[in-house]
Amino acid sequence: LLPNFKVGLNAYLYRPESGDNLSMYKPFADRVMGLGPTLKYDLGNWSFLLKSQMETGNRDRGANSGLQSTVRVWYAF
Repeated sequence: LLPNFKVGLNAYLYRPESGDNLSMYKPFADRVMGLGPTLKYDLGNWSFLLKSQMETGNRDRGANSGLQSTVRVWYAF
């Protein structure tokens, strides 16, 4: 592609610490995972980033645990 255009993959796995010892009965109950593409374009002092993630495993959100997108624009001086 272009020398200042980057394509990548981002992911995360979140597992909260529990205060009780009963978590061994439900080892995957509170885990949340996200996975998606990242696009970054550097234009001198300006940079642009588009990141999307498909989140799975979040019981608190129910039907809303879907696609999350982030757009970042910054200027380095």
